[in-house]
Amino acid sequence: MPANVGVAAFVFGIVLLLAALVGKDLEVAAIKLPALSRGARIVAAIAGVALVYIGLFDPFRPVAAPQATPASASPTAAPPAQATAPAGGQAALDALTTVEEIEPLLLQANIRLSEPEDEERTRSYFTGPESAYHKLAVASLKVVGERRFKLPINLDIVDKWYTQAAGSGYAERGPLDLEKVKQALLDAHNDYYGDDASALDALLEPRG
Repeated sequence: MPANVGVAAFVFGIVLLLAALVGKDLEVAAIKLPALSRGARIVAAIAGVALVYIGLFDPFRPVAAPQATPASASPTAAPPAQATAPAGGQAALDALTTVEEIEPLLLQANIRLSEPEDEERTRSYFTGPESAYHKLAVASLKVVGERRFKLPINLDIVDKWYTQAAGSGYAERGPLDLEKVKQALLDAHNDYYGDDASALDALLEPRG
């Protein structure tokens, strides 16, 4: 109900209450009321109380429905972003050019660059797609495929064992031998953990 209507109802209700109480001719501002009989006074009193109530509390005011909280305002945290293998399978791995692209994929396969204190040094060995560490990382991802190591291994140890198998300067001689990479991954695990595993497949598990 508009505010001016509420005020008018309140004022007129007061006048009616006064008229009911006085019972004689009554003049309030521009309002003149004649003397009221006993029955009229009762009716005026009831009407006055009703109008005062309406003026004060406005029972006809529509109740606003509670607004639903937008889903976007929910305080739930967004899930952390996860690196995913590039579309196109193993061939797409050859299109990777930087350590920033490769490292998240290595971590998905549970292959670390090195021990934490040597990570920056190892990253510096990634000097482009033709560098030894870049080629070895890509080849390792191809061998592991959609699986991951049950226990983490270090790429710098894989490099140690692949260098023993293929000789130093291996990156200059073209594509890496994936069979030798597979053996180097197995040897890196055994070297790091003092294990004597004989099959790489036994060290791998499906990615969760």
